[in-house]
Amino acid sequence: MLKPGGLFLLIDSVAPADPKLDTFDNTVEKRRDPSHGRSHTLAEWRGFFAEAGLDIEQEEMFRRTHDYDNWTTIAQLSASGKTELEQFILGSEPYIQRYFAVTTREDGHLDHFSIDFVLLKGRKK
Repeated sequence: MLKPGGLFLLIDSVAPADPKLDTFDNTVEKRRDPSHGRSHTLAEWRGFFAEAGLDIEQEEMFRRTHDYDNWTTIAQLSASGKTELEQFILGSEPYIQRYFAVTTREDGHLDHFSIDFVLLKGRKK
């Protein structure tokens, strides 16, 4: 339990506010890692802090670029799972690929993509 005046720091992924992008983001995460619960929107994270009695003192958004091969290897995704997820990402609508900065290699395979993260620092009231 955090005492009054105590600090809480969170760094986590953030789902986009756009429902279609949110669904895509969470689908990708769940297919990569079945234990994934949900990437929350920034508004949801802010709400969680308010519900916990935390005043947000610092908020920083940033993007993290994932190397697809490394990202799926770390998750121990099977070869077939990796292929299916790659096809799902590369088969997404162009605006989804633009938002997540999807890039491919010369051979057409998925190289990198980016997702949003937030750093929130809150102080207990």
